[in-house]
Amino acid sequence: MVTKIKARSSTDDKLVEECQNKTNCGDCDPIIAWTTPSKGIRTTPPQDMLVIIVNVRSNRGAIYIYKTESGEYVDSIGTEQAGNRVMVP
Repeated sequence: MVTKIKARSSTDDKLVEECQNKTNCGDCDPIIAWTTPSKGIRTTPPQDMLVIIVNVRSNRGAIYIYKTESGEYVDSIGTEQAGNRVMVP
């Protein structure tokens, strides 16, 4: 199971600040790069990824999280988080 943090902020600057506070990386300088993954296509985040923010505020669906090395299922973010942005450090 992964750590899931409900993001309370709505602007990029506030999300960065909230991420720094929640992940104890106060000295990091994260940059938000929003992407919309294609349905059913595996996406591998870059090696220097600090956190993934999933916006489940208006869309239905799910993001499934797997271990890169083994392909083993770890967790997901889906309809149970509807109406929120969720940070996964």
